Parts: sequence; C-alpha cells; structure tokens
Amino acid sequence: LDAALGLKASPADGWWFNLSGGYQIRENDVCLYTRTGSGFDMKNMVGDTKVFYATAELKYDYKDLFDFSLKGTYYHWDWEAEFGSVSHVADALSLKPELEINAEFGFKPMRGLRVNAGYDYVKRCNDVCGDPVSNLYAGANYALLKNLGVFAQVNNLLNKEYITISTFPAQKLNFLAGLSLQF
Repeated sequence: LDAALGLKASPADGWWFNLSGGYQIRENDVCLYTRTGSGFDMKNMVGDTKVFYATAELKYDYKDLFDFSLKGTYYHWDWEAEFGSVSHVADALSLKPELEINAEFGFKPMRGLRVNAGYDYVKRCNDVCGDPVSNLYAGANYALLKNLGVFAQVNNLLNKEYITISTFPAQKLNFLAGLSLQF
C-alpha cells in the first residue's frame, strides 16, 4: 500500500506552497542497522514496516533569476517481524529517517547557468551509528544544448562525519562532476 494526499497552491506570483501526507505498508522491508562499541558491526533485519509521513514545502522563483526552497518531512515508523522483540525495533529502525529538512538557494547569473547552495539535514529514528546527516553543498550546472548539460557539486563542506543510509561512512569534503542528458 502506498497512499498519499496533498495540496499544491500558488498564493502569489512565483510562490508555491505544498502540503502532503501519506501512508505506506512495506512487506519484507530490509532494515539495515549498525552498532558501535567494541567495533563496527552491520546487520540487517527483514520485517514489515509501516510509515506515516507529512511534508511541507515552500518555493519561490523570481523571474527565472533566482529561486529558493525549504522542505521538511516528518516520518513515523512502525516495524513488525515474526521473531522481533521490543529491543530489536530500535535497531531495525535505526537508519530510517525521522525528520528530513532541505533548504536550497539557486541563482542564474547568465542564460543556461545555475549556481546553487543548499543544506540537507536528516535525523534518524535512532542515531546509534553516529551523528545525523548534515550536508552543506554548493554546485553549478550549465546547459550546453537543449537536452545536454554539465554539472559539478561539492558536498560535505562542513566536513562532518555521519553514516549514509546505505550504512557507509560519508566521504569528507568531496566533489562530483558529470554530464546530464534529458530525453
């Protein structure tokens, strides 16, 4: 089951406000978790998860010159497994997000070029594996042709240590570049 309901409104030129919420039932969801203590230990648990989520988003775009957005999502998880105990619930949900916040500002100094900076924050249900995700980033993309562009982005400008959703430590300050093709 994956059900969602939302409202999207534009109260004034350039402004958008989105509210949405939903409920999902996932059978055989693989829940990865980590434990630290006398070393790093990664395990997975399989069970049925249920999640309610609510999202609010505010966007503004000024004459295709600059834009900003602020988005927040809250999740409430429930986990069931055939042999699960109450102590395993916290472990199974340890890397599932509880709160996600994203803020981004973009500027278009010339035709085809967009420069942006943003911040991602993810608080998990149980941060037994370390700090919440805290990613300050900056980047740019340039449209070479109608459907072809180049991009570059620098991530983790704060040089924070956190575990990604795939249970791997985030890279320190890192750089990503490439081509984008739309079809």
